[in-house]
Amino acid sequence: MSNQEKSRLINLFFLLMIVGAIIVIVVVQTNLHWQNTQEIAVALIIVVVFFAVAYLVGRHLLISSDDDGLAGSYVPKNNYNDSFNAECAESQSSEPRIEYDFDTVLGSIEGSFIPDATKNEEESENQLIQFLASRFPNKMLSRGHTSGGEKVDIVIDGTYSIYLAVINNEGRLVSLMDQILKSKRDFGAVAVILLDMGEVSTYTIEKYVDSYEKTGVRVIVKKCRIYDDGKEN
Repeated sequence: MSNQEKSRLINLFFLLMIVGAIIVIVVVQTNLHWQNTQEIAVALIIVVVFFAVAYLVGRHLLISSDDDGLAGSYVPKNNYNDSFNAECAESQSSEPRIEYDFDTVLGSIEGSFIPDATKNEEESENQLIQFLASRFPNKMLSRGHTSGGEKVDIVIDGTYSIYLAVINNEGRLVSLMDQILKSKRDFGAVAVILLDMGEVSTYTIEKYVDSYEKTGVRVIVKKCRIYDDGKEN
């Protein structure tokens, strides 16, 4: 109910009460045969004053309650802007955001990363970093170290580690196991990218891959070429 409607009801209510009171006084005067005009006038004045005071009090209470309601619902301009901005942010946050977990990153490497002919591991690492940066621009990529100071080829979001190794002899596969074990103490997940140059037998590589995977490491093997002085081998 609106304030105007409430005000009209209050006015009508007190008007009816005053009329009713006057009727009661007239009836009582008739039954009791009041002869004194002053007594009737005093009675009427008392009734009118009483209802006038009650009316003013009622109006004051109505206005006070309305002011409280307005104060509760009033939003300062700055708060309104903050509320509007919060709603916009919530609406934007409800839009789908692309988040990539480690498995997605590794799946992309396995399916799409094609290493170019390379001279050494560092050059291959740079190729992989460029690939990941283009595919996952929201990921923080960096080189890093374990708590013991050992080099980590690529660290993703400070949580996941990736080692890239050019396999040109079995000794590299042996040393890689030591790197993996040290890295697992510091990172939530570890992956190894093996670049097979064709100089170590497939059987030997698969044997080490099996050993790595038993430690919980993800392993991806990619064929790669090497070149020397501008000549590919």
